[in-house]
Amino acid sequence: MSHSGRRAGSGRKRTGANKLDTIARKAAMEICITPLEFMLAILRNEANSDAVRMEAAKAAAPYVHARLAHIETKAEARVTAFDRMLLARR
Repeated sequence: MSHSGRRAGSGRKRTGANKLDTIARKAAMEICITPLEFMLAILRNEANSDAVRMEAAKAAAPYVHARLAHIETKAEARVTAFDRMLLARR
Protein backbone atom coordinates (compact mmCIF):
# COMPACT_ATOMS: atom_id res chain seq x y z
CA MET A 1 0.00 0.00 0.00
CA SER A 2 1.47 3.31 -1.09
CA HIS A 3 1.07 6.42 1.07
CA SER A 4 2.29 9.01 -1.39
CA GLY A 5 1.32 10.26 -4.79
CA ARG A 6 -2.01 10.80 -6.43
CA ARG A 7 -5.01 8.87 -5.13
CA ALA A 8 -8.26 8.21 -6.94
CA GLY A 9 -11.06 10.51 -5.81
CA SER A 10 -8.81 13.02 -4.06
CA GLY A 11 -8.65 16.73 -4.80
CA ARG A 12 -11.19 19.25 -5.99
CA LYS A 13 -14.11 17.87 -7.95
CA ARG A 14 -14.40 19.05 -11.55
CA THR A 15 -18.18 19.61 -11.39
CA GLY A 16 -20.42 21.41 -8.96
CA ALA A 17 -20.23 24.94 -7.56
CA ASN A 18 -17.62 26.14 -10.02
CA LYS A 19 -19.90 25.54 -13.00
CA LEU A 20 -22.90 26.98 -11.16
CA ASP A 21 -20.89 30.06 -10.26
CA THR A 22 -19.93 30.54 -13.91
CA ILE A 23 -23.56 30.24 -15.00
CA ALA A 24 -24.68 32.74 -12.32
CA ARG A 25 -22.01 35.23 -13.39
CA LYS A 26 -23.06 34.98 -17.04
CA ALA A 27 -26.70 35.54 -16.08
CA ALA A 28 -25.77 38.59 -14.01
CA MET A 29 -23.73 40.01 -16.89
CA GLU A 30 -26.68 39.57 -19.27
CA ILE A 31 -28.99 41.44 -16.89
CA CYS A 32 -26.27 44.07 -16.32
CA ILE A 33 -26.87 44.38 -12.61
CA THR A 34 -24.26 43.92 -9.92
CA PRO A 35 -25.00 42.56 -6.45
CA LEU A 36 -24.45 46.06 -5.06
CA GLU A 37 -27.00 47.55 -7.44
CA PHE A 38 -29.48 44.84 -6.47
CA MET A 39 -29.03 45.50 -2.74
CA LEU A 40 -29.33 49.25 -3.25
CA ALA A 41 -32.54 48.74 -5.24
CA ILE A 42 -34.01 46.79 -2.31
CA LEU A 43 -32.82 49.47 0.10
CA ARG A 44 -34.36 52.32 -1.88
CA ASN A 45 -37.72 50.58 -2.47
CA GLU A 46 -40.06 52.11 0.12
CA ALA A 47 -42.59 49.30 -0.41
CA ASN A 48 -40.23 46.88 1.38
CA SER A 49 -40.45 46.53 5.14
CA ASP A 50 -37.92 48.29 7.33
CA ALA A 51 -36.38 44.94 8.34
CA VAL A 52 -35.76 43.95 4.71
CA ARG A 53 -34.33 47.36 3.91
CA MET A 54 -32.05 47.18 6.98
CA GLU A 55 -30.67 43.79 5.91
CA ALA A 56 -29.97 45.18 2.44
CA ALA A 57 -28.19 48.16 3.99
CA LYS A 58 -26.04 45.87 6.14
CA ALA A 59 -25.11 43.78 3.12
CA ALA A 60 -24.32 46.80 0.92
CA ALA A 61 -22.35 48.79 3.50
CA PRO A 62 -18.97 47.04 3.01
CA TYR A 63 -19.12 47.78 -0.72
CA VAL A 64 -19.85 51.47 -0.22
CA HIS A 65 -18.04 52.46 3.00
CA ALA A 66 -14.58 51.25 4.00
CA ARG A 67 -13.95 50.38 7.62
CA LEU A 68 -12.10 53.01 9.59
CA ALA A 69 -9.35 50.53 10.50
CA HIS A 70 -8.57 50.10 6.81
CA ILE A 71 -8.21 53.84 6.27
CA GLU A 72 -6.09 54.78 9.28
CA THR A 73 -2.35 54.97 8.82
CA LYS A 74 0.20 54.14 11.44
CA ALA A 75 3.18 56.46 11.79
CA GLU A 76 6.24 56.15 13.91
CA ALA A 77 7.35 59.13 15.93
CA ARG A 78 10.88 59.50 17.18
CA VAL A 79 11.35 61.32 20.44
CA THR A 80 14.86 62.40 21.31
CA ALA A 81 16.26 62.91 24.78
CA PHE A 82 16.15 66.67 24.18
CA ASP A 83 12.43 66.46 23.37
CA ARG A 84 11.83 64.49 26.56
CA MET A 85 13.60 67.17 28.60
CA LEU A 86 11.45 69.88 27.02
CA LEU A 87 8.30 67.91 27.76
CA ALA A 88 9.39 67.32 31.36
CA ARG A 89 9.78 71.07 31.97
CA ARG A 90 6.18 71.79 31.06
